[in-house]
Amino acid sequence: MHQHLAGVTTEISDSTITVTDKEGNTFTVDLPQGLTGFEVGQFVTLIISKRAPGEGNPMARAAYRFDEVAAEAQLEEAEASFAIEQ
Repeated sequence: MHQHLAGVTTEISDSTITVTDKEGNTFTVDLPQGLTGFEVGQFVTLIISKRAPGEGNPMARAAYRFDEVAAEAQLEEAEASFAIEQ
């Protein structure tokens, strides 16, 4: 089962990321190899798969950084505006 987790990155290692949500809850999530590019203080949304109790941290399946999503939305808005003007 997949779940979304949104919050601010508070700690990052080679294989895990720790995120604090708006209620102040802290979650440590395992990162698959190749999922990189995070910095402490970034707002992120993670799609995670929970593991059975005792099997370790949840595993990130996908990650979206707010700055990436905002840039993509601005590009789409600019393209739509350009198309309307023509």
